[in-house]
Parts: sequence; C-alpha cells; structure tokens
Amino acid sequence: MRNAKTVLIALLAVAASTTGALAQLTIPWYTIDGGGGTSTGGNFTLSGTIGQPDAGVLSGGNFILSGGFWAGAVAVNNCFVDFNADGFLNQEDLGGFLTAFLAEPPLAGPSGTNFAPCPGEPAPYDTAGYAADYNRDCSFNQEDLGGYITEYFFETENPTNCIPG
Repeated sequence: MRNAKTVLIALLAVAASTTGALAQLTIPWYTIDGGGGTSTGGNFTLSGTIGQPDAGVLSGGNFILSGGFWAGAVAVNNCFVDFNADGFLNQEDLGGFLTAFLAEPPLAGPSGTNFAPCPGEPAPYDTAGYAADYNRDCSFNQEDLGGYITEYFFETENPTNCIPG
C-alpha cells in the first residue's frame, strides 16, 4: 500500500511538471503597428518600412540611399526628360526623344518620359505605352514635342529634378 501511494505521488508530480512545461511552449505573437509608409516634400519622395535599422549605404552629395528590406527596389526618377532613364540629363535624352517621336511605326515604351500602358490601344502599346508620349495621354503629338523640349531646356539651364550629365 505504501508503494502504491509513492507511485501515485510520483505520477502526480510528473503530470504536474509536464503540464507546467507544456504551458511554457507558447510563443506570443507581436507586431509593430506603426511607422513606415511614404513621405513627400518638394521634389522628393521617400518610402520605407519600419522594423530594420539602416542596413545599407547612406551618402550625401547627390543623394544615394539604400537600406534594409527594400534595398533592391527601383528608384523613382522625377526627371521626366531623362528619356533613356540613365539618371542624367544630356544630349542623348534629347536625341532619343526626337528619334522616338519621328519613328514610323511609333516606338513603344517604356521610356524615361513614359512608363504607363495605354489600354485599348493596339499591341504593344496597350501594355507598354508610347515612348514619345511625354504628357501621358496615350497619344503623341505637338503637345508632347513642345512639352518635352520646353522642359528639357528648362532643366538644362536650371536643374531642379534632373542631374546634368
């Protein structure tokens, strides 16, 4: 009888300790509900994600910024007259735009001036748009030519959104 009590007490102790150990195996779920998003000011736009310190390259002159989760993301180019999208404004952009504007048949985008599809237009323009469609209205005409040349010369004389090169 004494052995039965000892065995019973030992079994209860093991059961109690197992229950306590199982209760410790939970992993609570936590999220950080705030931060990140997009900030804009003047000619600049910055998008970010909260939760990781600055992991990549930061710089100063002419702005280079990489970071964590989004380090491979494509940068947005606010220089809409950078036709070849190389990050610099030069005569290659003017020549490229004029070539695209005068081409027969019209060249499909995307280009530094247009990256929007034109639904309802024939292929490939329905998905790629027109390369010389500077004002992005799914056509190209004298408004695109005049708008591009005006902006090109303005940016070469007074660069605000473009890096001369």
